[in-house]
Order: sequence, then structure tokens, then C-alpha cells
Amino acid sequence: MASHAAREPAILHYRLCRSVAASLPGATLADRGYRIIHCGSRAEVRLALRVHAPVAAIVNYGDSADRIDAVELESFAELQPDLRWIALIEPSQVRSPLFLELVRRHLLYDFSTLPVDAHELVFQIRHIRGLRELERRSASSQPAVSVEHNPSNDCVGADPGFLAVLKELRKAAKVNSPVLITGESGTGKEIAARIIHSHSPFRAGPLLAVNCAGMAPSLIASELFGHEKGAFTDAKEQKIGKIEAAEGGSLLLDEIGDLPLDLQGFLLRFLENKTIERVGGTRPLAANTRVIAATNVDLPKRIAEGRFRQDLYYRLNILSVHLPALRERGGDAVLLARHYLEKFKAEFDRPHLRLTPEAIEAILRYHWPGNVRELIAVLRRAVVMAESKELDVAALHIPGNIAAAVTETLDAAVAKAEREAIAMALHKHNENVNRASIDLGVSRVTLYRLIEKHAIALPSRQRNGHRVLSP
Repeated sequence: MASHAAREPAILHYRLCRSVAASLPGATLADRGYRIIHCGSRAEVRLALRVHAPVAAIVNYGDSADRIDAVELESFAELQPDLRWIALIEPSQVRSPLFLELVRRHLLYDFSTLPVDAHELVFQIRHIRGLRELERRSASSQPAVSVEHNPSNDCVGADPGFLAVLKELRKAAKVNSPVLITGESGTGKEIAARIIHSHSPFRAGPLLAVNCAGMAPSLIASELFGHEKGAFTDAKEQKIGKIEAAEGGSLLLDEIGDLPLDLQGFLLRFLENKTIERVGGTRPLAANTRVIAATNVDLPKRIAEGRFRQDLYYRLNILSVHLPALRERGGDAVLLARHYLEKFKAEFDRPHLRLTPEAIEAILRYHWPGNVRELIAVLRRAVVMAESKELDVAALHIPGNIAAAVTETLDAAVAKAEREAIAMALHKHNENVNRASIDLGVSRVTLYRLIEKHAIALPSRQRNGHRVLSP
């Protein structure tokens, strides 16, 4: 059995039947080193897929043939496409048309009849894990799972929008022209520049960087273009500038929006004819250096204010890539948190640390104004200052009222979200349950059950002495 819960592979258990016969042999699975994530609703399943990334999933139908829903299983595949499902079902339902439809459409990998045979279930799970391992070994450099890494293994994410940005970066890398990277502070613009450089024809050369906002304006010219001996008072010897030093490679001009206006013309001249002049120099020098510019400011606004040259903007903006904020990347904050937690655990020799479920929920809820940079700082501090094996909400020290926001139980949070989703769908379709069920991706019977569960009021009528919800 695994010694630490954070290292135990998670098994998702979606239980739709509450009979004793449909019980899962949790003790047997725990003895084999598995951690069970129990879910009782579609919303809970989607949250578990996003947070726990299970290695296998079990959908426990029991005798509930009316709850076998292909649309529901297909919706889960959007979050974890490679996840294989095992169905638990009563023998009498194995030949039902709805169940056979799931098998025909390959939405189920395997099934077992109830009551559960623990040894058979363990064998099925191990088989699934073995297949996953074989697929990973035979995969190309692009992972089968939508998780991407940059050359320094710090670019982690599974959000579709983020993955699309990574593809844009690789495409831009192959074109020999400047690239402008935009995005909020802390979104990873320097990492994006590394991706461009490592996939470009200039990858054999160096990647150098200049922070245009990080030094006095009087020094930037010398830093970029170099200077000749005696060019100014402290120029006691010749200096090669970063553009010249990056010959055959790439130069990242970070915070390009803060480049002094009088130097923007010199940079434009280099971009147009690939020549520079050192400060105090008298002859042009050729430099085959690819420029990558990055900024977190609105350059068109700077142009309107007269602080940035429009012609330089057009020259830099031939290829442009915008990096999304962390709050726009779905559950990537959790993926990144786990990635950096492992990194800092090794760095500070704290191998037993793990995030609590409440801490994970806090990471998901927080809006991260400082983006990935802020997340890294939070995780590093938490690892260094940890006083126990668990990193809870208090240990993260996330600013604001996020700690109060996650004091409600996970079940309560899920129930609240589920009720709100149902209420919105019903309102959208004028209380038409059939249309609302299609919109929510659940069966009509399942939606009726959820409406009763959350005590959502609908027009009703009496039929045979029973209260019946109107469709």
C-alpha cells in the first residue's frame, strides 16, 4: 500500500445505485494501493476529473437501467479523453438496449455484474493501467494526454485555449520574423520565448534577454547595441551589445513598451536591415539575430499617447501571440500547483508534503492576479514554511477572502453549483424538463431525480393521488 495518499493512484467511482449489492469493495482496493473518489452526480464527476486525474473510472449502475446515459459519458471524455470506464451492473440489465448501446459505441472499456468480485475488479483496473503505460511509452514527443511541457519542463497545462497558444508559438518559431508576445504580468512570456527559440532555425545559437524596464534609459543603448572604448566617461573598453552577442540566436526584449522613444528608431533600423552601430561607433555591423518582444501593456494605447512608434509596432507585430491569464485556463492552476509542489519538495527535501482537498479547491477558486508567477511564489513559501505533512488553505496564505469561501464542504459546493445549473437550464427553456435535460446532457429521468433532490419548484398536477412534475 502506498505510504502517502498523494502518491496513490485515484479511482473514480460514479455511483448511481445505492443498494447494498452495488457496494464497491473499497477495503480491497485500498489494500492494493488505490484511493477511491466517490461521486454521486455529474457535477461531482466533472470536478473529480479536473482535480484528481484518475487512472480508471467505475460507473456503478446497479439495476438502474434508466440511468445509463451515453451523452453523460461522452461529456466526461472532454475532460479526460484517455480515461477508460468499467461498468458495474445487475445481470438482468446486461442485455438492455441502453447498455448494449454503450458497449457498441465503445464508451465502456469493460463491465462486471453485481455483486462485485473484488479480484476481478482489481484485475480490470490493473489491465487499464498497463495499457496506459504502454501507450505512454509508445507515444511520440507529443503526449497523448493534453499536457504540454516546454524545454525547461515549466510550461504545464491541459486547457484547450492554452494548448492552442502552444501550437501558435511553435508555428511562429518556424518563420524568420519578429514575434510579439502579449499577456498579463506573470503569464510566462519568457517561457514562451524559450519555446519559440527552441523550435526555430536559430535554436543552435544563444537566447539572450534584455529587460527594457529594468535599467536606466542611459544604459539601455549600450546594453542593446554595445559601445566603443571612449564613447562616454565610463567606457574604458569596447563592449559587445546583446544584439551582437546573440548573433545566430534569439534576443528577448522584455517589457518592450518601456523602451525609450529615442532608441526605438535604432531598433526599427536593425529590424529592417539587420545592422547596428555601437554607441560611439562609425560603421554599421551586421547581426543575424531574431528578435522576440514581450509586453504586458497596451501598445496601441502607448502609440496614441505618443510613447511608442507606430512603425516599430507594425514591424514587431508581424506575428503576435497572446498568453491567457491563469484564471482563464480552467483547472490548469491545479496542474501547475502539483508540478511546482513536486519541484519544491525535491528542492527543499520535503518529500511527504501534499495539498489537502480544501487547498486544491482554494487554488481553483482564486483569481490569481499575479498569474503563474504568483502561484509559484505561493507554493515555494508554503513548502518552506510547512509545519505538517499537509498543505491546507492556511498554509497557502492566498490573499483575500478565499479561505472563507472554501470553508463550506466540497459536497455543499458541488450541490450549490448543480442546483444553479439546473435552475438556469429550466429558466432558459421555460420550465420544459425535456429540453432542459438535453441542454444539461443528462437523461430526463435523471433530471427529475435532481429536481426532487434540490427541491426545485415546478408547476405540478395530481395523478393517481401522487404529485407529478409537469414536463
